[in-house]
Amino acid sequence: MYRSFRFPSVSLLLFLLTSAIHLHAAYEGTWTFKEPELGDMYLILKSDGTGSYFLAEGMETTIKKGTWTQVEDAADLKFDNGVSGRLVLSGEDAGEITLELADAHGLAQRGSTMAVSRVPAGKIGSLTVDPGAVKTDEEEEEEDKDSFTGYWEGELLSGDKFFMVVDANRTAGCTHSFSLTDQERVLGYWRKDGPEMYIYWSDGSFTILKRVGRRVEQTTIPAGALLEDAKGFSCRMIAVTQKDLPEAWYAEFDKDYVGRASFLVFRTRSQVRDFFKGEWYVGPDRREDSMIRLGWMKGAKTQRFGGVKGEWFLDQDAVVIRWKNGVTEWIRPIGRAFLVNSFNPGQPLQGRPARIQLVFPADEEKIEKYFETKKRLMGLAAMMSGAGQ
Repeated sequence: MYRSFRFPSVSLLLFLLTSAIHLHAAYEGTWTFKEPELGDMYLILKSDGTGSYFLAEGMETTIKKGTWTQVEDAADLKFDNGVSGRLVLSGEDAGEITLELADAHGLAQRGSTMAVSRVPAGKIGSLTVDPGAVKTDEEEEEEDKDSFTGYWEGELLSGDKFFMVVDANRTAGCTHSFSLTDQERVLGYWRKDGPEMYIYWSDGSFTILKRVGRRVEQTTIPAGALLEDAKGFSCRMIAVTQKDLPEAWYAEFDKDYVGRASFLVFRTRSQVRDFFKGEWYVGPDRREDSMIRLGWMKGAKTQRFGGVKGEWFLDQDAVVIRWKNGVTEWIRPIGRAFLVNSFNPGQPLQGRPARIQLVFPADEEKIEKYFETKKRLMGLAAMMSGAGQ
């Protein structure tokens, strides 16, 4: 009697145990979903109960780690940055995920429920952050050897001092504008080109930092000048500490995460097209004969270069215009402004442009709306990363 009862019990126990293992394994793997405003995201759940997620290219790219546990018919998710959630499957490769985002940058806590699908094993290897942002050890050593990151002091012809900050996160700031007399704070981004550093500023200026013997020198060319021909303003730069910087200026620079950060605001190609189509003035004087007109059907025209037509193409948060005279122009945001980089025929877009100028949309509200959207989306990305906790 007891024997006949015992074997079904063991069988039932083995069945339940096998089912539990199978259900647990069902959640393991790599999953993808689309956050309503931040775009594509990826979730990885491992068999040891650990997990992680990251946002797609162009957004917050660090990997957020955490744990997950199976609770009835769902997987509960808890991450080290305060984000929590639940994954519920409706099939072997699909379901729903709910995430609760922690507060950051003064934005209220929010939750989202999104459809989730399993990423095929063959595609998992391609789910990395932007390869261009990852450097080899040799590249890091080469960059460190000629590093210009830090705080710098220079002297103008008038004898007045100016200061630069070159941040390791590839952003920069300067207390003096070499292009606009009414602008006291300019933002920029930098890139290395061999032993030199190039800084592209939000006022259209272009700075070259280089070492001459034991000295560090800078040459800055104002907006609109031909970079190959212009001599620009040169002076010696002296390394200083943060305490030597104007306190109020540095405080504004340090907290302006919206202006400094490189961040993709537009999540769809139609958003990029709607933003850029229309009329843009080249130069701060906003003259009619300097205008670029971007039409609905990729058509472009301008009175510059003696009058020429061309085509424009979408490029994330920017557009590339190919004029029929062979010139290529690239309109993109830098700091709190938009610039147009002009490249001569045959000149690669990855290199130094021939000329840099400020551009302004005829619809002035575009810029304000752009940065309002950027601030909101960066706040959401900060929630996902746990910044401000």
